Amino acid sequence: MHTVTDADCRKSLFLRIFVIAVPVAAAALCAVFAQDICALGALLPQCFLRSRLGIWCPACGNTRAVQHLLSGDIIGSLHYNITPAVLIIIAGLFWTELIFFAFGKRLRLYPRRPAFSYILLCAMLAYYVLRNFIPAMRPL
Repeated sequence: MHTVTDADCRKSLFLRIFVIAVPVAAAALCAVFAQDICALGALLPQCFLRSRLGIWCPACGNTRAVQHLLSGDIIGSLHYNITPAVLIIIAGLFWTELIFFAFGKRLRLYPRRPAFSYILLCAMLAYYVLRNFIPAMRPL
């Protein structure tokens, strides 16, 4: 039988504070620096593949997608690139699992079967390839 020690209680308290404080701090930083973050996009170089070969690489449109997410325009973000939204959803699922773990509950939101990850990866790769051939899928 496992007995709860003071060290376990301190770890649990630290984890609880951590899982609550980090999203609050991140949201506050995004709210305060949203305009500055959006302005950083102008400082980035042009995509090598786009400028030289004329194809959209997997990262093309990510900066503008994040800029739209920061301004609350989810549909506009998805039009530029779906990757930031997909990553935020996956991170949110794992973060929610961590919150439940910190408070003593076990919750599995993200499917753990490898098949799910392979299907998601194949869908993302198909999106990256198809957006070079289907004009409606291209970033603006």
